Amino acid sequence: MTNLKYKQGRMLEYRTMEKLAEIGEMPYRMAGSHGLCDVITICKSHVRLVQVKSGSASMSPAERESFTLLPCPKGTIKQIWSWKKIKGKWKVMVKDI
Repeated sequence: MTNLKYKQGRMLEYRTMEKLAEIGEMPYRMAGSHGLCDVITICKSHVRLVQVKSGSASMSPAERESFTLLPCPKGTIKQIWSWKKIKGKWKVMVKDI
């Protein structure tokens, strides 16, 4: 049986991808990478690296530092997308790093 936290995280990663596709970006899910980002998008003007969190989960100080210091091309956007369930619906808060 699949872990419920994994299923929820995967579902929110796909929701994140849908929202990014709606604004014209090409999202790619980094499935099973256990790396610094869950979703990467590519468009003409930039690359976006996204760490997806849900509920009360957050990045540890070490993870945040690694994400912040990750070498990237100029114009790369680094974000944390924090999803929370409010009145039965998932809402997202986006924070630039």
